[in-house]
Amino acid sequence: MKYPNRVQQLRQSAGLSRAEVAQQVGITPQALGLIEQGRVSPLTHVALGLARALGTTVESLFQQPEAEQLTWRLFAPDLDPACVPDRIRAVVGHVNGQPIVRSLQHAAFGTPACAMAVPTSIQKARVEWLGDPAQSFATLFVSGCDPALSLVCGWMNKQSSTCQAVHFHATNRQSLAELAAGVTHVAAIHGTLDDLPGLLEQCEEPVVAIELARACMGWIVPHGNPKRWVVSRDFGDGEMRIVNRPIGAGARLLIDTELARQNLNPKQVMGYDCEVADHWQVAQAVALGAADVGVAHECVCTLHHVSFIPIRNEITMLFIPRSYLRHPAVQSLCEVLQSDRFRSDLGAAGPYDVEHTGQLFVN
Repeated sequence: MKYPNRVQQLRQSAGLSRAEVAQQVGITPQALGLIEQGRVSPLTHVALGLARALGTTVESLFQQPEAEQLTWRLFAPDLDPACVPDRIRAVVGHVNGQPIVRSLQHAAFGTPACAMAVPTSIQKARVEWLGDPAQSFATLFVSGCDPALSLVCGWMNKQSSTCQAVHFHATNRQSLAELAAGVTHVAAIHGTLDDLPGLLEQCEEPVVAIELARACMGWIVPHGNPKRWVVSRDFGDGEMRIVNRPIGAGARLLIDTELARQNLNPKQVMGYDCEVADHWQVAQAVALGAADVGVAHECVCTLHHVSFIPIRNEITMLFIPRSYLRHPAVQSLCEVLQSDRFRSDLGAAGPYDVEHTGQLFVN
């Protein structure tokens, strides 16, 4: 190629025809063909149009092969500056047109790495690819703590031959922060319908909110509740060990609300400072006897021998910036949410109420 580029590679990865991209950019398919073949160099406005149409940057689209060794933004929130590893298992995606290298430390277990990140600092890394670099342009990052998110990503990866979805465990607060920082495409937030307008106002840019499902949050106790634990009576006796979630988690907010209602200081509750990363770990701690009670999603009872005492019904919404809606993986996500097969699977995995799954929330 006289003018090397990745236009054809990324267009095909996004599932777009030459005619579709040419129409978006305002050139003929023949002209686009010459650009893809590297026979001509596009004018600036055409290069910008191609980058917009393919959801990337001009630099990434027309980079020279040696530019693969450029350092990219690294998102590894738990990285210790005093002990930076030589390599980190990672996935690479493009958020708002910028390449992001994300550590898999907080990803759902079993997520395969697409690259090894070689940190040059705690915020920058070179990339050693384990697969096709073009896949990164069709990779979707989903942040949140609802157990259903891993199922959504699994269905996306099953149905799409071009798009990849990765679920990262994060609290409500962390998910919104990652969205604002430009390191995730989707923030999954759970709460009541009354909570959602206020949560939407916290977003720094216009977003759409799509319903994932409705389900119940509640107290997790050992199977059969052998200690006959009662929330209104037993928190203050100092004998029940609780397992908590991090600050910013919806489950922790429910615990704090109950303690405030009983005028109890968290220091009076044994285990209050014992935090676990997700709903599954809450149920696991109770099932193994490491804790007597915790708050989690009802669906965790399907895999752990525990009992559930409901607190309230909640809804999980997917917050997606409007500027990401043309991303091919976001479109694939919307297709999955509308799928009857996915809804059937999700409903059985819960219990989840999937009657409104895929519907747009109107504020």
